[in-house]
Amino acid sequence: MVLRSRNVWGPYEPNKDNPILTQRDLDPGRPLPITNAGHADLVQGPDGSWWATFLASRNYGVDHYNTGREAFVLPVTWKDGWPVILPHGEKIPYVLPGPSFMKKPVDQAPMTGNFTWRDEFDTVELGKGWMTPRVPKTPWYDGSAPDLRPT
Repeated sequence: MVLRSRNVWGPYEPNKDNPILTQRDLDPGRPLPITNAGHADLVQGPDGSWWATFLASRNYGVDHYNTGREAFVLPVTWKDGWPVILPHGEKIPYVLPGPSFMKKPVDQAPMTGNFTWRDEFDTVELGKGWMTPRVPKTPWYDGSAPDLRPT
């Protein structure tokens, strides 16, 4: 639900097109359904474009999904001062080009899906593949140590 006001204390006006991001009125048997969409955050890119980032599920068999809710991003346009993510009744696209400002050379192997990855530990710094959501409590890698690999 989207509300707006010229004052943080109100009064607030609801968007007549609420909800602005939903798939609940679409056929559950449609091909490649994306469901459980909502709770979007609006962000503005460095190029001035607007985007909505939100969670949703790619399910099968109407209500089964193995990956849980995943992060999605869709472009946002503005109409009469209101954000528009998707017109009512339009499906969330399964694949869509991402924000152009995020395009840059690929410098890291994929970390999901079917892939192989090998690190030779031939630099002082660890590669990006070793980044984790938690910081180790004690150091566990010293790239300046002598090379202990077999020759």
